[in-house]
Amino acid sequence: MDSKTEFTQLLFELTKKQNLSLVESLEIMSKFQKKGAVEFAAKHILECLNQGLSFSGALKTCKEIEFDGLYISFVSFAEKTGHFGETCEFLYFRCKRKHENLVQIFEACLYPVFVVLLSIAAAGFLMFFGKSNNVFGDIGFSIEQSEKIISSCFRGCVFLFCFFSISFFVLKNILSDNKMFESFLAADFLVRSGINLIDTFDALVSVAGIDSSLGQEFLKIKNKILQGTEFSMAFMGLNKKLERFFYLAQHTGGECDVFGKMAAFLKEFDEKRRKICFTLIEPIFICGTGVFLIILLSGIYVPFV
Repeated sequence: MDSKTEFTQLLFELTKKQNLSLVESLEIMSKFQKKGAVEFAAKHILECLNQGLSFSGALKTCKEIEFDGLYISFVSFAEKTGHFGETCEFLYFRCKRKHENLVQIFEACLYPVFVVLLSIAAAGFLMFFGKSNNVFGDIGFSIEQSEKIISSCFRGCVFLFCFFSISFFVLKNILSDNKMFESFLAADFLVRSGINLIDTFDALVSVAGIDSSLGQEFLKIKNKILQGTEFSMAFMGLNKKLERFFYLAQHTGGECDVFGKMAAFLKEFDEKRRKICFTLIEPIFICGTGVFLIILLSGIYVPFV
């Protein structure tokens, strides 16, 4: 668990579960015997609060833990609404999800990384040690046959590199954060906290990333709503699977609930996708390793044909 997640977890437990004030919580956190980043950050923020700075302003000046702009924005909203404990809870589970996603990606990569290293080590041994020590010649291979074996090892390594690079890229995209889910989850929390729709859209853009294609789509939707476009029409084209949610929200007066319903739908979809991904990881990488071995063995067998 990183320092930001640990800091947020402690703040959530003290403010939400123990009903302590922000200052009381920070005082307790700053007096831990561990004296790590969390303790030093709590001490720094407490000093800033005593000097009259807001909590969100203190987070901006904190050097012990790096708090991103979105984190600070949610704290600013909490200062306006007074839902500080609920905001700490939301931020903690958001940090926890990001940490769990990283752990899942790491665990998913352990097996293929081991296979890649083992395969490359075996091929490297044949290519370099075999050539430099004339191993192939000692066991009856001609120079031409030895070169073919070394060539097959090289082709096998190239295939292995390309196969696993593409696989890791796909794996990362499947297991990494779903920005649309995170955006709608954040929007649902803000709407339920009493934040107006326009400020909620600013949060949607921030969560998705203003430079991302999704962030730009949310920005366009915000501008359409400001121009008077109907709610469902403004979201038209964002995601066909979600269009029915916007339509029903507009015609049933459920605009405040629509973000939560979409987040729940996307969460269920993500869980199914991840389950399928983890089921297929091992057989796919076994197949990739099998192709590598075929390339490798063809270079050893073909010279005798």
